Amino acid sequence: AYARSRLGELLLLRDGDTDAAVAVLQGDAEQLATTRVIALSYAGRTREALDTLRAARADQASPLSRAQQALSEGLIRDAADDLPASRAALAKADAGFAAVIGNGGASGQNVARAWLGLATSAAVQHEDARALDAIRRARQTADTLGDVLLSLGVEASAATVDLMLGRVDAALPKLAALRTNPIAGQQLSAAMLRMQPRLRKIRNDPRFQQEIRAWEAMEREAARREGEG
Repeated sequence: AYARSRLGELLLLRDGDTDAAVAVLQGDAEQLATTRVIALSYAGRTREALDTLRAARADQASPLSRAQQALSEGLIRDAADDLPASRAALAKADAGFAAVIGNGGASGQNVARAWLGLATSAAVQHEDARALDAIRRARQTADTLGDVLLSLGVEASAATVDLMLGRVDAALPKLAALRTNPIAGQQLSAAMLRMQPRLRKIRNDPRFQQEIRAWEAMEREAARREGEG
């Protein structure tokens, strides 16, 4: 399941091939279902994405996973313009993330991820100040832990939240910095920037389109170097 999950991520985030990713990601394991929901939502297959979420064994998931499932539902329903259902799911997600943060036994990594979840939820609800504060708190937590990969994820989320809020000028320097990081592909890709439903409102912005082309060029160059090696 782990290998198929990572292969599905590769097909989705490197190639933008949602159909191939969904085919690989069949199965009941949480990691397969979680990534399958992302692939289905990128493909605009809303009903299938929601059905996959409902079938997930939320009773057996961790508190953070349950909150992330609720966030996924909120994002999917928002993309489908089902705003009342989206807000209900996001309220559930917010409560779940807050519980993780308030739990003294939660790991630092989970606390940072909960702050990132709150940032995304706030951004989709157009609550700019709350979203940016949550990003700041996630960054502080990651910096305290000294977790390089987690910090990279925070910066990718920070850029995404800026884009969701229409703060393109604030997002572009973050995206440019990420492009220079050799492991940035674990967090963002040109295909991801092209397909994320949460970025649909700024997708046609010429500045954003230029940044996507820059990511595509970076990925082609990385593939060329790998092929020569």
